[in-house]
Amino acid sequence: MRRSAKLLSIASLILVAGCRHLPNQSHDSRCRQGITSINISSEAIILGGVSFGTVGQYKKLVGTAHGQVSPHASFNRNVVDLDEAPRNACGMVEYDVDLYIIRPVDPTKRSKTVLYEVLNRGRKLLLGNYYLGRQEPWLNEFPNAADAGDGFLMRRGYTLVWSGWQGDINNAPPNAPDVMGARYPVATNPDGGTITGTVRQEWVFTATTPRFTVPIGWDRGQVSTPPKPVPEHMANAVLLSRQDVDGPDTVIPRDQWSFGICTNGTTITPSDTDVCFPSGFQSNLIYNLVYTGQNPIVHGLSFISIRDVVSFLRLDNTSANPLSIPGVDKAVEAVIGVGFSQSGRVLRDGLNQGFFDRNQFDGLIVSHAAANLTYINQRFSQPGRFSAMIEGHAYPSDQFPFSYARQTDPYTGQTAGILDKCLDGHDNKCPKIFHIDGANEWWRGRASLNHTDPLGMHDIEIPRNVRMYSIAGVQHTPKMVNPVCAGTTNPLTWHEISRALLTDLEAWVKSGAEPPPSVWPSIDDTVAPATSNPESFLGTFSFPTIPGAPVFNGDYNHLYRNDQSVQPPVHIHANRYGVRVPKVDADGNEIAGIHSPLLRVPKGTHTGWTLRKPAFIGNRLCQLHGEYYPFPATAADRIASGDPRLSFVERYGTVATRQQLAAKAAAQLVAGGYLLEEDAARLVMAAGQ
Repeated sequence: MRRSAKLLSIASLILVAGCRHLPNQSHDSRCRQGITSINISSEAIILGGVSFGTVGQYKKLVGTAHGQVSPHASFNRNVVDLDEAPRNACGMVEYDVDLYIIRPVDPTKRSKTVLYEVLNRGRKLLLGNYYLGRQEPWLNEFPNAADAGDGFLMRRGYTLVWSGWQGDINNAPPNAPDVMGARYPVATNPDGGTITGTVRQEWVFTATTPRFTVPIGWDRGQVSTPPKPVPEHMANAVLLSRQDVDGPDTVIPRDQWSFGICTNGTTITPSDTDVCFPSGFQSNLIYNLVYTGQNPIVHGLSFISIRDVVSFLRLDNTSANPLSIPGVDKAVEAVIGVGFSQSGRVLRDGLNQGFFDRNQFDGLIVSHAAANLTYINQRFSQPGRFSAMIEGHAYPSDQFPFSYARQTDPYTGQTAGILDKCLDGHDNKCPKIFHIDGANEWWRGRASLNHTDPLGMHDIEIPRNVRMYSIAGVQHTPKMVNPVCAGTTNPLTWHEISRALLTDLEAWVKSGAEPPPSVWPSIDDTVAPATSNPESFLGTFSFPTIPGAPVFNGDYNHLYRNDQSVQPPVHIHANRYGVRVPKVDADGNEIAGIHSPLLRVPKGTHTGWTLRKPAFIGNRLCQLHGEYYPFPATAADRIASGDPRLSFVERYGTVATRQQLAAKAAAQLVAGGYLLEEDAARLVMAAGQ
């Protein structure tokens, strides 16, 4: 079903964040802050027209949301360069973002709960993360019945919403229409002149074949649209390489590379968006390009666009709102914000910087975001960059504060918590929050800092509106394969636990039902790598030596304060934060956290970490991945291989016995609210295979 594009005007609506009026504004309705129009360009029945129980069919609405904000409003003033952006006749800064909505065809069948997912690099992850039966990690279009998997979200009648927010995302063909983007203005000097400044790009490669040309916005193969270099300063740009994340930089002589395209390493075509290196970029080095860039995008509008889109969809009752229902005063009863990985960091930082509160989100699911924030609201920022062991290690996305609770940075003296802005004195406007991390986030994202002081010496109290859940033994995305990694991919899933927690949060938000208690490793459940010698904690960690597995070397993503005044940044070695990692049992499986029934009675060792192969900066953490090594089948196999772990037969005797034990474990999780009955049955069946 399609209809012609139509412009939905919002002429008389006062749309401000949290319904706050702007100071000193004209009564002209065209000069109101917020979403000024929504253009729905297409509608269509999705998922092959399949009907989901009593909810029925679903359709999509695709279009664009247009907004404007005042640089003078107090709740916008911390947007970097907003006052340097061009303004319209009302003195407002305009923007527009892509919009995508999925909702039941019959509006009376909606649950009135909206799930707003923050896009991950322009992509939708929501269905892939909450549906079972799908192989792809993300879905961007939904034409077939099979795209719904088991239809979990549809069966519950949710309305799903996405809006573009990343201003430098490359959503031009061939990426479009799968990737959603945003159009934000470029900041200029007060006289209209071009703003310039230092920009750094970091490149790491995942193929051993040398690459001769790299787009400036290269990031593990993903390409953004970064600031272009200033032509008259291109000769002064610097290209550096290093052999390790903390190793010394080697300057590559300027006559050995150029701005240009040389696919074969010889013929060079000048370009201001690419770098040519005839010697070939190597997979065992980290490269940094430092240059003078121009025309910074006002990326802080990312937070504002999310804020204003959500505020509009939940508050407007007119036909201008594609979620409104004729004759119903309150078509939306609750909005739950969902963010996975980068998207979860956006939710954390939006709270931290005061853009999100209960006026937008009744609840938030911050999933696999660890203790990081974002690199968004800064001049020449790069929203896709984040701090991991190799990739993006020194980008400013892991800054204090780390926790939701208020505490003091021992090195700067700053006192802050992520919830400071929404607490706002005596008026608590904080949403209810589920913070969910897996095993990988402890090693890669320093998840321990969510629950300890910055030095990692003491547990801190979890705020009353926050629950924290650590899912043991899982990598960032289950079954995701990376040829750079030395270990065997970890297949253990966290989706089943996340599905139960979503229903728990919805009940907490809508009826006040107390959610399951936090399950998070305490100081006693973790190990602190020594500050001066990380390898010295190997004896305490006691990871088994498994035949065929990479030899564990104690690597983890350490954290210092960095001096960002130099590029590339350097560690301030006297300012090291106390990162901790979970303890493991004799099999190498984590002791604390929520254990899937398949981990309660394991068939092998599941980790949230693995190492890189020698050709790819070897023996360092391999980004988002973990390992899986099955137990020996029998005692004879164990003895023959020299495996220190008990065999499957020695543990369980038979598959049927293991399945019975898994059933007991699943029942306990269901009783605690950490697993749904339908998913418990599925996991118990898997335990018998």
